[in-house]
This record gives sequence, C-alpha cells and structure tokens, in this order.
Amino acid sequence: MINNHFKYFFLFIFIQYLLYANNPLQENADDILNQLTVDEKISLLSGKGVYNTQNIDRLGLIQLELWDGPNGVRSNSNEIATAFPVGISMGATWNTDLINELGLALGKESRAFEVEVLLGPTMNIIRTPLNGRTFETFSEDPFFNGVIASAYINGLQSEYVGASVKHFIANNQEIKRQSVSAEISERALREIYLPAFEKVVKESQPYTIMAAYNRINGIHATEQRYIMNDILRGEFGFEGVLLSDWGGVKSTAPSLKASLDLEMPGPGNYYEKPLRKALKKGVVTEQEIDEAALRMIKLILKTKLGKSYEISEVLNDNKEIARLVAEESIVLLKNEKKTLPLNPKNIKSIAVIGPNANRSVIQGGGSARVTPAYSITPLKGILDGAQINDIDVYYEKGVENHPTVPLMERNSLRTKVGSENKGLRAEYYRSYDLSGDPYKVEKDEELRIFGILDKDIFGSVKWTGEFIAQNDGQYRFSANPGLGKAKIYIDEKKLSLNEKGSPGFGGLLPAPRIGNVFLNAGKHLIRIEYSAKPNVIIAFILKIIMPAMSNMLNKFRYLEIGCRLPEPSMSDAVDLAKKTDVAIVVVGSSDNYETEGEDRPSMKLTGEQDKLIESILNVNKNTIVIMNTGSPIEMPWIEQCPAVLQVWLPGQENGNALSNVLFGNVNPSGKLPVTFPKRIEDNPSFGYYPGEDKVIYNEGIYVGYRHYDTRNVEPLFPFGHGLSYTEFEYKELDCPREVQSLDKIELNFSVKNIGEIKGQEVVQCYVRDISSSLDRPLKELKAFHKVSLFPGESKTVNLSLDKSSFSFFDDRINKWIAEPGNFEILIGSSSKDIRLKQIINYNN
Repeated sequence: MINNHFKYFFLFIFIQYLLYANNPLQENADDILNQLTVDEKISLLSGKGVYNTQNIDRLGLIQLELWDGPNGVRSNSNEIATAFPVGISMGATWNTDLINELGLALGKESRAFEVEVLLGPTMNIIRTPLNGRTFETFSEDPFFNGVIASAYINGLQSEYVGASVKHFIANNQEIKRQSVSAEISERALREIYLPAFEKVVKESQPYTIMAAYNRINGIHATEQRYIMNDILRGEFGFEGVLLSDWGGVKSTAPSLKASLDLEMPGPGNYYEKPLRKALKKGVVTEQEIDEAALRMIKLILKTKLGKSYEISEVLNDNKEIARLVAEESIVLLKNEKKTLPLNPKNIKSIAVIGPNANRSVIQGGGSARVTPAYSITPLKGILDGAQINDIDVYYEKGVENHPTVPLMERNSLRTKVGSENKGLRAEYYRSYDLSGDPYKVEKDEELRIFGILDKDIFGSVKWTGEFIAQNDGQYRFSANPGLGKAKIYIDEKKLSLNEKGSPGFGGLLPAPRIGNVFLNAGKHLIRIEYSAKPNVIIAFILKIIMPAMSNMLNKFRYLEIGCRLPEPSMSDAVDLAKKTDVAIVVVGSSDNYETEGEDRPSMKLTGEQDKLIESILNVNKNTIVIMNTGSPIEMPWIEQCPAVLQVWLPGQENGNALSNVLFGNVNPSGKLPVTFPKRIEDNPSFGYYPGEDKVIYNEGIYVGYRHYDTRNVEPLFPFGHGLSYTEFEYKELDCPREVQSLDKIELNFSVKNIGEIKGQEVVQCYVRDISSSLDRPLKELKAFHKVSLFPGESKTVNLSLDKSSFSFFDDRINKWIAEPGNFEILIGSSSKDIRLKQIINYNN
C-alpha cells in the first residue's frame, strides 16, 4: 500500500513536470510574479477604471479592456458595432458550427476595438420565462447550454480574446438580483445549474468566469468558497480568472479565500487598501494573493497574443454571419395548409401590420445592448422581397405596444430643415452647460445614451433638427436623463415635462418625465438639451444604495428621449387586412421591454396586440403572425392562426432574415431552446418566484421540459419544436442492446429529406432511465446534431453518448452514479416528436 502511494506521488510530480516543462507562458508568468512587489500584486486584483485593469509597464503587463458582450461589442462611447442576434436566437439555431463562427466574428471585432476580454456569453438556465434576461441566455437545458456556449467560447478565444462566462451561478431573475438568495438543493445544483459551466471548463477553458450578484443558499456568489473554489476550480479544473460582476464584491478576505481574483470596477472598494490591511493583519496570506495575481498575469499574457483588425473591414465582414444566425434562429411554430412560404403566383398584395413592423426591436436592454451598425425593419425586408416578386405592400401600425412612452423613432426625425437624413444633428460638449465649442458633431439616429465612460467623456449634448408629425393629435414626449437634466423644445417652446413615469432598471434609475403637446401634421423644429451634471440628491442616494458603484457616478451617462405618437387606428389596420391577399402581423416586445434590471410582469403581449391579431384573423384567413420577442409569450389566438414565426430579437439583419424565410429563399430550421407554456401558471417555478429575501427552487431538477414531460403538462410548443418547409424521415436506429460499459455508446441512424426543397433538420437524442432508485425526469437531452439535406438525400447521423449521459447525482451519497438497468434511447425532432426508440441494458 505504501509503495503504491509513493508510485502515485511520483507519477503526480512527473505529470506536473510535463505540464509545466516547455510551457513558456507559465514560465514567463512565474518570472513576472517573482519580480512584482506586494503592492503591485494587489493592484492587479482590482480594476484601474470602470472597464479596464491595472497595467505595470516596467514588466510589460498591459491594461486590459473588458467590454460588455454577449451579442456584440458594446462601446461605452456609443460607437457602432455589429448587433448580432441575442443569446436565445443563437440557441435557437442548434448549430454549433455556426455559433463557433459567430464567436470568431466577435473575437475579430473585439480585436478591432482593442478589447481583450468580452463579457459573455450569458449561460444561465431559463428557470422562468419572466426573467428580464431570458433573451440573453441560450436555453432551459444544461447540456444544451454547455454545448452552445463551448462553441461560442472556442470561436471567440481563437482570436485570444477572453470570454467571461456569466453569471456564476443561479442568476435566474432580475428582481432583487443584488441580494436575493437562491435556495437550491445539492442535486438541483449538480444536475441543472452547474453542468453547463463544467462543460465549458472542460471543453473550452474560458479565460474568465464572472461571479453573479445574488446569493446561493445564503452566501453571496463572490464569497461562495464551496461553489467557486471547491467545485469550479477543484472538481471542474477551472484555471482562469474569477471576476466579480460590476459592484458585486461584498467583502475582502472571504472573497479572496473563495478564489475571486478580480474586483470590478476599479479602483477597488474591497481589494485595494482593504486587502493590504488584511495582509498586514494576517487575515489573508501572501500565497493567496500570489495565486490570484498569477492568474491575472497569465490572462494578460494570453490576450497579448492576438492580432489587430481594421474596424470598418470587420463590420462589413460580420454582416453575413449576423444574417445567417438570424435566418437559422427563426422557428416556424405553425404552418397549416402550407401558408408559408409565400407563393408569388397566388399573391398580388400584402398588408404588413403591427407595432413592430416598421421599427427595429432587435435586442434586449441593459449591458447587452449595442449601438447597431444599422438595422433592417421587417417592413423594409418585406418590401424588398415583394418588389422582386411584383407584389404590392401596404402598411398600418394598428396598435402601440409600449406600456408607456417608446424611444423616439428615427422615422420621425430629420437632421435639419428640408433634409431627408433620418436622425438629429448632435453636438457634444466637454462642459456641463453647452458652453464653448462642441468637440464632436455627428448624426444620431437613436436618442439613447447608456454607458460608464472611461474615454470620450462629455458633459452635455445638444440635438437639433426636425420632428415629423404624421397626423394631427396629442404627442407624449418623455425625457429620462438618469442623474442629469434634459429639456425638450418643440418649435422653440420648452415642453412642460410635469408627469412622472416609472423608475427604470429595477428602480435604480430615476423615472422619466413626460409632457403632452398637441401638434398639427407637418414638420416641427425640435431641440433637445442634456446635461450630465449629476443631481446631487440622487447621486447621494445611489451612493448609499450601491456604495461599490459610487466611483462610477461621475462617468455614468444615461439618457433616453421618447415620443408616443397619437394612438394608431386598429380599424384602419383591419380594413387594410380585408383588402389584401395576405396579412403579416408583426407583434412582440417593445424596445427595451425585455431588459437587464427588470423582469417582465407577465407572459402576455402588451397593450392590445392580442385583440389586433384576433381582429385580423376574423377578416383574413391568410394571416401570418410574426413573434418578435426574446422569451415565451402566451398566444390565446393560436388555434385560429394558420402560420406563426418566432423571430426572437434577431439583430441588425432582422428584416432581411425574415423576408428570406417568408419568401422561401431560406428554409426555416430553428428549434425552440425553451418550452413555450400555455400560461405562466404552468411553469414549474410558478409559486416559487420571485420570493422575498429568499427564492426557493422548490421544483428541484424539474426545470423546463423535464417538468412538462414528467408531470404531463401540455405546453403550447415543446422544447426542440420547429417546423420546416420540407419533411424528414428517420430510419434504422443502430445501437447496442447490451453493454457492460457506458464510456462510449455509438448511435447511428439515417435521416432523409422526403420533401421537394433543401432543408436542415436538428436531430435530438434523449435518454430515459426506466428504473432508477431516485426519481428522474421522463427524458433528458444528451446529444443533438444539425444536418443539411437536399431533396431525396439521405445521410447517416452518428451520435455518441458516454457515462454522463446515463448518470444522475445521488444526494444520498453525494456523487454521480449510473445504475445498472434499462435505458431507453429516444431519437426525435423535438422532445415530444420522437421518431426512433431502443432500449439499452447496462449490466456492469
């Protein structure tokens, strides 16, 4: 026994030697660490500014730029960037190769912006569809999340741009996200909330992982030694940097001992001077500081290996990948009597109707929001497709879907009198009061500013131009200047903004001020003045509420200018639908309705959108509903509607992707990465969300389809569902019937395109444990693959399973086990549409 111990000890030493021998990065990092003073080591462990880290020039340690992702490179100076489809859109493609390409595109664009770490991907489990950031993540399934995220990370990090996988862990709601404690059983942690993170660590080794704001079982994520150090580092083997979400650190010694390396933003409130004091008092050790500093050094050295790109070239190149992802993410939910694709031979006129038809709702709100290089509205895309096919297109808005006052739209703005350029002339000043000469003059199409600036810090802005009133009526203007002040002038008269709206960003931002004015149809001069000088009282309150963010207040810029036009006529929209061959109704979330900082109040469409759909269905049987949302929505009219497309929040190529699917240039191949329940009461978290001080994850492992399938709750649309313009046949499942080892199980079967056009099918493999000693879900996703087939073409699909595909976490003994017995292999087109089955007997 003793000899065996010695053998294993020397084997371990030899393996370590092989790992570190001939590893120049490790040797270089060790050498730099040995040359650092204690103060320099500590300085590396907190940010230098809001979005960058400390540099030590004498040793060649550069300052890293950490910018928000995950669906684009978000510039805090509002520079334009590629607005890729959001996370749930990426998930809906079920295409790992395509998401790898998207990651690569993000890597190149990050390099072009001189960004070393992109804060993404978001890969939290969709526990409730009401989560304001549902749009930002991939799925409700842990295996799926890990596979898609790994593809994203591998692409991104191939350009030596570090991913920052977030939010570790259980950030599954925005309500009270800074303080709520997610009370989760060990089994649910292990089977639902941790596996995706384990998968990305083992398949991608992300450069960084971001700790969440919330608590887990009473302990803040940044202090969760068991989860961060023991599991993430010890069990999973994570070697990278663990950093805080912005302002998420709550302590000094507990956070460092939990293996948190980097406090953001800088300068640190807990890691700078407090860490030096803790070291002097012996509360922390220099070895603990060395370990964190070494990981920061290695991060800096790795990201220095990347090359540079020209931003204009990258933006142009990334248009195609943005369009491809948008196209493959579109899910054909329903298609009775082959309503789609549109047949130009039978169609002479199309009515395009709905609040989102002529606006670009392409992304969610908060830190994930980028300033898009451009955006194509659904109406523009449909007009272009119809013109090619000699079809007339008519438009009516029908209803407004914003709960209060939407962002002012560029269609209503012109840069100067008589101009056709959409937007306003923008003059940026260093001063707070518009004094002096503007240092920057440009055209702004979006009257929104959101960022914490480290560079290009302006004090005030003046927007001027024309406002186009399409109709006589009451116009509601709003201004939300954050911590500053804003004024709106129409025809040189200052508007009285005497009505108070609702606070934003979960109550952290002040409420907008709203004012009404009657305008005649025509052109009106408009001037908007914004001063970023912080309101002293509001700034003081925020410093008390969020002390860790107090250093950011003087650099924080937030402004939104809105306008609610006179209410559109639903009757005009219905009359138009009566007169046309086809009605396309584009409904969904209003701009910024799905956002970080706030959860949705319900799963219903806002305003009178359901009524609009029902009214049009009553007069036009050829009605197609386009769902422009980032999360599941109730559809009370679904039985009467012949065709529904779920387009999510599809990024800047929105209208082009939609048009290509509608007119049949692209065959839809998206599948749902999340179950659509019929009503929110059917969701397994209902009754256990949002909680107060604690939120009890009482549903345990029964999240998403695991709940609906096992509890026999019929969803509106099941996980994995998505139709095609063609049909696929599954045949000849070949897999072993008896096995003594589960280390590698090979599955083979054929898929044939039996339709008339080329298409892509997502084949899904689920495993069912027939006789488990603990309760288990009816089935669980364990493999999937997207295959492209020409008409009549057949391909053999090969899928591999391993022991983890059959295992569950036994909380009686705190370990993963695969019990001997029978397992059913289920191959299908969705979690409900199972085409092939076979039982495997595992006898070890």
